[in-house]
Amino acid sequence: MTVDEVLALCLDLPGAWPDQPWGEGVVPKVGRPPGKIFAFPGQGWVAVKLAPEDGAELRAAYPDAVGDAPYLSKRHWARVRLGAAVPDDEVGELVLASYRLVVAKLPRAQRPTG
Repeated sequence: MTVDEVLALCLDLPGAWPDQPWGEGVVPKVGRPPGKIFAFPGQGWVAVKLAPEDGAELRAAYPDAVGDAPYLSKRHWARVRLGAAVPDDEVGELVLASYRLVVAKLPRAQRPTG
């Protein structure tokens, strides 16, 4: 899976929209602006939000492909190398799980329907 494919997958989710908060590189957000980022795709990696126990399990299963996401909580976010040991369908599941975690924390009025 490529970064562009991950971004396309993210933007296909209900209520997801692209943003460029730092002037370059696109991140997917959900919720009314300013919204919440649910994935950080870029440069052969994607950072996703995870439940702490899932992050530990994922790092143990793929030690060469999954690590800490720079500048993000090591307990709640992991960086997954694309095109490595983690199968594409599992990367897709991780993106969807990240999206769901972020949506669950949005106020009810901002949660996408559908």
